[in-house]
Amino acid sequence: YNTNTLWNDEMVIVIIAVIIGFFLLFAFFINLYLPFKEERDYIKMEMARSFEEEEYLYWKRKLKMLYIRKIPIVRSIVRRKYNR
Repeated sequence: YNTNTLWNDEMVIVIIAVIIGFFLLFAFFINLYLPFKEERDYIKMEMARSFEEEEYLYWKRKLKMLYIRKIPIVRSIVRRKYNR
């Protein structure tokens, strides 16, 4: 058994584990971000198309609720703001 080889078994296992970890992290990010982005873009499109102020405010409220629901840091800021 030669321990001086550049690509010993432990190093190969660690590299494979890191690659799989990055892939899973990327898949998790895409799974969360893409639905959020699609819903956000739809709401912004509806805001741009709205003719009346009431309709615009409705979609603006929907966008705010989307941010609160999907982004944890925004949720914590809103809780702190309204729990005083």
